[in-house]
Amino acid sequence: KKFPHSSQAKLSLQSWADVTNIHFVDAGQGDQGDLTFGNFSSSVGGAAFAFLPDVPDALKGQSWYLINSSYSANVNPANGNYGRQTLTHEIGHTLGLSHPGDYNAGEGDPTYADATYAEDTRAYSVMSY
Repeated sequence: KKFPHSSQAKLSLQSWADVTNIHFVDAGQGDQGDLTFGNFSSSVGGAAFAFLPDVPDALKGQSWYLINSSYSANVNPANGNYGRQTLTHEIGHTLGLSHPGDYNAGEGDPTYADATYAEDTRAYSVMSY
């Protein structure tokens, strides 16, 4: 089934291509892709998550986005909103990028107080919270 926000995902991929030496290509229907996108509706596990490349092959390249009635940010990602930022952030994880500090939303609600550096904000890095 096609990811419902593929146009925004493509824009997020282009954001990464603009600042890296990576070229993304659409896999044809039935072809295997190296990055996959999916939605989930259970609020267990945070608003989104993705797997870093150092996981078993079956999980590599996967990113998942919460869409349900209690969390609407990912329902309609668009340029400049938090849903689009989340797509770009989670794609960063699939490419091997971690957060700038030692924190993870899956372990609670991180705040800027958890940051090691004052610059650990979304103003400086899409990989910050």
